[in-house]
Amino acid sequence: MTNETETTETAGSSEISNNDVRFDFMGRRKIAAVFSIILLIVSIGALIGKGLNLGLDFLGGTQVEVTFAESADLGKAREVLTAEGFKDATVVYFGTETEVMIRFNGSLEDVAVNRIGQALLSIDPGATIVSVGKRTNEYESKVTVTGSDDVAKSAATLFSDVLYGSTRIKKEKDGNISFLTSVSLNDAMSKSMLGALSNAAGSEVTLNYSESVDSQVGSEMFENAMIGMLVALAIVMIYVALRFQYKFSLGAVAALIHDVIITLGFFALFGWDFDLTVFAAVLAVIGYSLNDTIVVSDRIRENFRLIRQSSSLEIINISLNQTLGRTLVTSLTTLLVLAALFIFGGEVIHGFAQALIVGVTIGTYSSVYVAANIMLALHISKEDLIVPVKEGAEFDSMP
Repeated sequence: MTNETETTETAGSSEISNNDVRFDFMGRRKIAAVFSIILLIVSIGALIGKGLNLGLDFLGGTQVEVTFAESADLGKAREVLTAEGFKDATVVYFGTETEVMIRFNGSLEDVAVNRIGQALLSIDPGATIVSVGKRTNEYESKVTVTGSDDVAKSAATLFSDVLYGSTRIKKEKDGNISFLTSVSLNDAMSKSMLGALSNAAGSEVTLNYSESVDSQVGSEMFENAMIGMLVALAIVMIYVALRFQYKFSLGAVAALIHDVIITLGFFALFGWDFDLTVFAAVLAVIGYSLNDTIVVSDRIRENFRLIRQSSSLEIINISLNQTLGRTLVTSLTTLLVLAALFIFGGEVIHGFAQALIVGVTIGTYSSVYVAANIMLALHISKEDLIVPVKEGAEFDSMP
């Protein structure tokens, strides 16, 4: 009776092996390993050599969202902003062609200070800005400068060209000159920006939203984001080790690290902006790739327990073929959605879609090759997956 059962299981195993191996994935595992190593070297080289093109969220800067009465001409808007002192400003559509998002390094106050400094130099080449004060009960902003009496005499003209609102001059005890303004520098630059854009467009431009991120805050956010990603990988390793076995865990985490490095490498290599939305996409890539790897790992574990007459390489090959259809259908449908987001979603989620397209593509590949290659390198075997028999279990069924 026992021999007959074993024969049936063996026959079943042989049938699975013959019918389910359409592609010899593991036969090309060395080629895949070389390909992965090349991608990793290029990615790491780009990250070290060029670095990530960090966006406003991480570097600090200002983001302004405005609405045009008519369709906006982005090229003309960039020219106007450059002339107004907003150098290297990024101007993109935000939703419709009348809604525009403007990003630039520094704050509106920084732009105002630069403009004041340039105006001072045109009056007195030796004039410099000593300090910029904040709002008090008497004024909205205070700009203290050094310079000749010509600076004080030209104050009215100087600040009417730079700021909106009345200006009062105060002679300090140390001989410096302070300009007390009735508007804050941020408000002045907002009005200046909107006025210049409205004049260029020939119609009204309204401010919807304005936000500034300090560079120190941005740096802390970047560090916290990286720490968060490392914590996520550690949690994944622990979960897979408990759910399967530590060799599966090492394979899954190696695949995730592989996917993250290559995705970041693409952004470094091509200079794409890396901001919080892209970081969220990288975390989504970790989740997506892990889900695919878990499905493949579950089938490998199941087949190790069902198929007795095949080697580890053959069992992994069978498992990859059995899950291939599911993997391809899931990835292709996901990529179709991401392609639609990339093409029609607008500039706001452009980077998000880019990161996911790269990550899902690489994640699909790594689920098939990287995780499985690591398992084979660690000599995964049936013994690793044998369910331990509780001592005395053979007596449990006895009366």
